[in-house]
Amino acid sequence: MTESHIQYKVTIPGWRSDDLVAELLELWDGSVRSTHTFVSDRERQALRVVVKEALYQIGRLLVCSAQKEDGSFEIVGFAGIDEDRLEMLFIRQDFMRRGAGHFLIGQCIKKYGVRRVSVNEDNPGAYAFYQKEGFVRVGRSEKDGRGRDFPLLHLELLELKDNPRA
Repeated sequence: MTESHIQYKVTIPGWRSDDLVAELLELWDGSVRSTHTFVSDRERQALRVVVKEALYQIGRLLVCSAQKEDGSFEIVGFAGIDEDRLEMLFIRQDFMRRGAGHFLIGQCIKKYGVRRVSVNEDNPGAYAFYQKEGFVRVGRSEKDGRGRDFPLLHLELLELKDNPRA
């Protein structure tokens, strides 16, 4: 299936099974390995525990799937939302830059009211992605929410009438 013909869908699992969380955690790990080069293997392993807990506890979890050739769907990404804040968005490595992130953030904005997100300053790809989606920088923190030395950029969605995402 060509990239322009990929069909995506979003589901909100009512019950988060251990199998689903394990699959999403592996997706997260692969995504972080390819996009968060500033995170050491040791730090990534420590973060796995935090992310696993968050996958069970986040207020709203959206799972993005792509249709395969046989018509079935496979998980290619997920997002976690708390009120109007996007707390996590990760795309499987082989679906990066194929529209899955754009589709998923669009659902987060239009259907669930996401207006804010923070990104690691050392992840310029994520920052560029959110800028392209209409977010602008409104602040910066020297440390992440857990007090670690991972500076964050705080972003908010532009509220312009010509922004189709707002």
